Amino acid sequence: MLNIGIDIDNTICNTDASIEVYEKIYLKDNNITKDMLWNDNNYKVDFLNKYLEDIYRNASIKDNASEVIKKLSKNNKIFIITARSNHFIDNIEKLITE
Repeated sequence: MLNIGIDIDNTICNTDASIEVYEKIYLKDNNITKDMLWNDNNYKVDFLNKYLEDIYRNASIKDNASEVIKKLSKNNKIFIITARSNHFIDNIEKLITE
C-alpha cells in the first residue's frame, strides 16, 4: 500500500479555467488590465474577496479524475493536498468537501 497525495487545483479541478471566467468579469467591471489586477494588491484582494469562493465552487472536475482516484484508493491511501485556506473563505474545509 502506498500513500498518495493529490493536489486539488489544476490536478483534480480545472481551477485556472474557472479563474479566467471571473477574471474577465472583474476586468470589464473595473476597466483594468490583467496586469493591473495581479500586480496591484488592492485589486487582487478585492477580486479574491468577491470571487474566490465561486471560483472554487465552479471549477470543473478534470476528465476521469474521480475514476482514477477511486481506482487508486482500492489499494492505496489517498491524501488530498491543498494550499487553500480560510483567508478569503470561511469554512474552506466544508467547501472542499462539497
